[in-house]
Amino acid sequence: MAFIPFRVQQAKEALRDLSLSPDVARKCFDELSAEELRYFELGLINANFRTVLPNTVHRHSVTAIAEECTRRYLWGGWEYYSFFARLSDQCNANTSEPPLQQLQYHPLTKCDDLSVIDKLIEHGSGVLICSFHFGHFRFLPTALALRGFNTVCALDSSTYESTNGLIEAAKSCIAALPACKDTYANLRNIHFIDVRDPTTTLRLARALHRGAVVVLFVDGNRGTDSTRGVQARETIKFFDRNVFVKNGAARIAASAKAPLLAVAACRGEHEDRPAVGSPIFVEDNPSSITCALQEIYAFFERQILLSPENWEGVRLLHQWQPLSESNERQAIVPDGIRVRFAGGRIELRQTDNRIVWMDLALRTAYSPPIASDQAAALFCALSNPVGTDISAATAGLAHDVRNKVLLMLGHMLCDGAICVV
Repeated sequence: MAFIPFRVQQAKEALRDLSLSPDVARKCFDELSAEELRYFELGLINANFRTVLPNTVHRHSVTAIAEECTRRYLWGGWEYYSFFARLSDQCNANTSEPPLQQLQYHPLTKCDDLSVIDKLIEHGSGVLICSFHFGHFRFLPTALALRGFNTVCALDSSTYESTNGLIEAAKSCIAALPACKDTYANLRNIHFIDVRDPTTTLRLARALHRGAVVVLFVDGNRGTDSTRGVQARETIKFFDRNVFVKNGAARIAASAKAPLLAVAACRGEHEDRPAVGSPIFVEDNPSSITCALQEIYAFFERQILLSPENWEGVRLLHQWQPLSESNERQAIVPDGIRVRFAGGRIELRQTDNRIVWMDLALRTAYSPPIASDQAAALFCALSNPVGTDISAATAGLAHDVRNKVLLMLGHMLCDGAICVV
């Protein structure tokens, strides 16, 4: 069994123990060294930050930003889940006072900056809020519900499973306890949806038609496959590089004739308050959808530059599939050819329990959709000056996995990161 440092074990136990006092849990995360933070995706966070932060940011500064971001990632998750776990516990204990009133007074719940939502809903449709995994993002849907909005939030499957159960338990406890009923009555307004549900898009559109507030965290751009294929994505600029991002939020807003609103749940050193963009009214045509997405990502680019350590979603950046303007997204490296890495461009990075390939020229990363040992072996084969036969190098992979590898290599070929021998 691999040796795990004591403080890493302690932090992992803290993540599971939601009954700890906040001070104790926070200390467990804050005391982790840079080497210990590598057990919690610091390597990936650091590598991804280097692909987007301007060259004017010193290398050591990027490292410090990545370390603080990793600590906030650990603390932010614990803080949110612990809140609702303890809310249920205190309700079950039948305490005489409404438990944990700090959520009712959370800046996101009371902030006047979100009053624009009321004005938009007065026009007869719902509002689709686009946010990033940034700052207090976990509290954003619940804060909106506590403000009285019927709120629907789509989450990735693992987050849905960990969040929905806690929220539903809290709702049940609050409903059964008169002392808490008035304070948290609006919590019943929040509903989570699992994005893997095939009816998700339809349910979100219907919610907008009913005048609900829909929350989507749009920086969760993962993979390339979708029921709509490449039509489900758009090429936009992000930190002066082209990225291929999902366009579902803009398409849903256009079809429901609902405005888009970018909201960053900022976490400040002295004050927490959301940053709110201007409403975006999207027409149901490709040009309008692309422009809307570009405006949203430009808004978050500005927020990230102000406080990059708050962007937990940077962990997902390498999965956004960056590309060059001339790329054809469905390019697949054909069988029967020999390919190798372009000289000196690609480095292998070990990030926690995964392997990524860093393109030093484009300042981007590729995440092979295979096990770490297979990714390392393929990296060695492609590093050989005489190249490797792509058919032989991928022969042992399952059919669907092999196609994903060939697709990724096709993107790299279009980017000039690999070449035909």
